[in-house]
Formats: sequence, C-alpha cells, structure tokens
Amino acid sequence: MMIRQHNNSQYKDDTIPLFLSFCIEQYAFSRGINGSDAMKELLDSGTLKYLEGNYEVIKKIYESNTYRRLAREETKLWHYGPVALFQYFQEHH
Repeated sequence: MMIRQHNNSQYKDDTIPLFLSFCIEQYAFSRGINGSDAMKELLDSGTLKYLEGNYEVIKKIYESNTYRRLAREETKLWHYGPVALFQYFQEHH
C-alpha cells in the first residue's frame, strides 16, 4: 500500500496538518482500525481533501458562539435541524 504524503511547505504553519492528523486518529479510534488503514480510507474517499479544503470554515464554526451554545445542554440548541442551526449561526456568530 502506498500512502501519499503531504508537502507541508504549502502551509504557513502546522495547523492544518495537525488537524488532519487529529481527524485520522479520531476516525481510526471510532472504527477500531489502525492509523494507516484509517488514512487510506479517508484519502480514498476524498474526506481528507474535503477537510483540508474546508478547514477555515470548520474552524470558524468550532470557534463560534453557536458551537459553544450547542455544547451547553440547557440551551437545547442541539434540537434544531441543520437549516435552523445555519440561520442561528448566521445571526449569532
């Protein structure tokens, strides 16, 4: 099995490669597989490329007030559907 390697010189810092590594580790753990198999699955499916290309958007969501409120049980925000959450995000980010 040949694993494609990223050229880290394309990044200003290690933030995106570290994020992708974290995603691979979490995926491997959740599926009960080793990191190499997880990386291959995520590469083959295009998931890593998607995560890399959308890193700034993902980061913006995770750093938002909406995400912080989602994490708090008492807000009940997690009951919202995707459209309502997006509207809430647009109004309160």
